[in-house]
Amino acid sequence: MTRERRLPDYVADMRLAASDAVSFLGGMSLQAFEADRKTQRAVIMCLIIIGEASARIVERHLDFVDHHSSLPWHEMRGLRNRIVHGYSGINLEIVYQTVRTSLPSLVAHLDGINVEE
Repeated sequence: MTRERRLPDYVADMRLAASDAVSFLGGMSLQAFEADRKTQRAVIMCLIIIGEASARIVERHLDFVDHHSSLPWHEMRGLRNRIVHGYSGINLEIVYQTVRTSLPSLVAHLDGINVEE
């Protein structure tokens, strides 16, 4: 029997997935990323996890969302939905730029959160 997932679990999932995506991309150029399906799949899965965890937080922990309103909660979920439902048309440049520009600050923000429930 699995235990019910809690807010700290979802935040930890987001933190790990964001850190992993940044790490997987490393110093890779966009051209190298576009040629590396394994890294594409790994990074895209990280974005799906971030979006799914953020959706659960929005659904179940509105006080937390309000307290951390600077995070793009709905955009994270929206990106997950675009990836999952439009998997055949994923724009790898957007994925690459998202990981490069948005995820480092997400990691920094999540690292600064002490979640206790």
